[in-house]
Order: sequence, then structure tokens, then C-alpha cells
Amino acid sequence: ATIITYILNHSSIHVSRKGWHMLLNLCFHMAMTSAVFAGGITLTNYQMVCQAVGITLHYSSLSTLLWMGVKARVFHKELTWRAPPPQEGDPALPAPSPMLRFYLIAGGIP
Repeated sequence: ATIITYILNHSSIHVSRKGWHMLLNLCFHMAMTSAVFAGGITLTNYQMVCQAVGITLHYSSLSTLLWMGVKARVFHKELTWRAPPPQEGDPALPAPSPMLRFYLIAGGIP
């Protein structure tokens, strides 16, 4: 659905370089998840192959969820963040620094 939506609406969708990177990663991992599932669902008789398919499915599905979350966060930031209006006599404010390290330390709780 993501790939088809992008192909059909390519002319009206303007994707930044960061967004293009996230879109490619998301589509790649969704395709990998689907392909591994479709190819490995019937290979349960062989223990090593079954384990490899399970590990690959686990990795690809977690990667898909990661890129969905990153894309949602970027969309949210782009749609809600507004620069504060400059006031007379105030020096320019520096750009906000990323808080990812604090989210990772706190276990995802902001």
C-alpha cells in the first residue's frame, strides 16, 4: 500500500532527502518481511531453516516498526513545530538539540 500510494501520487508528494531515506528503508523492510514469510512459512520440517526464517522475520518486522515510528515522529515534528517569533534585542536562539539519548536512557519515556 505504501509503495502503490507513492507511485500513484508521486507528482503531488514532495519528499525531503531524510524522508526519502526513511521511505526506502520502510518499503525495503516491509518487502523483506513479506518475502521471508511467504517463502519460509512451509519450511517447518527443517529446524535450522525454520530458525533462520524466524530470526529474519523477527529482525525485519522490528525494523519495519522502527521505520514506521521514525517516520511518524518526523511527520509529527514537521507538522507541529513552529519557530518562536524573534523579539527585538534578543539574540538568535540556537536550534533545539535532539533528545534521543534521554529517551533511550529512560526506556522511551519522555
